[in-house]
Amino acid sequence: MHSPKKKILNTKILNSLIDKKRKKIILFCPHAFSDSPSAGGKFLFRDFYEFYEKSIDEMGKIKDITWLVKLHPTRFMYGENGIGEKYLRNKKHENIILIPDQFSTSSIVKIVDGVVTARGTIIPEAAFLGKKTLAYQNTRFKNSNIYVKYYNKEDYYKKLRFKNINLKTSESDKKLAKKLMYIIHEKIFFSSDSLLLDQRGKNNKQLDKIYNKIYKKIKKGKQEIQNSHYYKKLYNKFV
Repeated sequence: MHSPKKKILNTKILNSLIDKKRKKIILFCPHAFSDSPSAGGKFLFRDFYEFYEKSIDEMGKIKDITWLVKLHPTRFMYGENGIGEKYLRNKKHENIILIPDQFSTSSIVKIVDGVVTARGTIIPEAAFLGKKTLAYQNTRFKNSNIYVKYYNKEDYYKKLRFKNINLKTSESDKKLAKKLMYIIHEKIFFSSDSLLLDQRGKNNKQLDKIYNKIYKKIKKGKQEIQNSHYYKKLYNKFV
């Protein structure tokens, strides 16, 4: 589903942005540079900005692929506007195109061959739309096979060339991706359950109140969890 504020990037518009036809079109979705790369466990690069730099430099060398870069929408919250744009602009790679924020990511995924990220939620989003993502092996989705995994920097740079890699997702993978998206978005963004309160943007005092409330509820036992809005919704959805 597309946001009413976002425009759809179709093939006609994309062709007007590309000056030369190449073998593949790959979407690169970097993280917000201020996000912590270690929050999800071990990562290969110092931070997400270094991951962005090294990826752009390597992509510039792979001339038979057109790379579309969609910078992370939350970067404005961290005052990062202009940083990723400036680095890409200074490199002047003819095979790398910065896609304006006005276009929805899902519409881009539909018309590219594959996606690249570090460990983002674009993994199930792209899989649901039929495209595989090249992402680090250590993600919250690591126990699934809905994406192509890279294991070290050498492996990452090699797989960026997308030689003999199947980028189509199966119907079973699409169904799994849909379930994963439901769980993630219901838990993080849309749950009305007091067990899963939104912690974003809260100060330490507010967080203490949230944690104490959750702790008291969990102490009451498993029945408190089983009676929760989130648990019931999941149970009805999947069982």
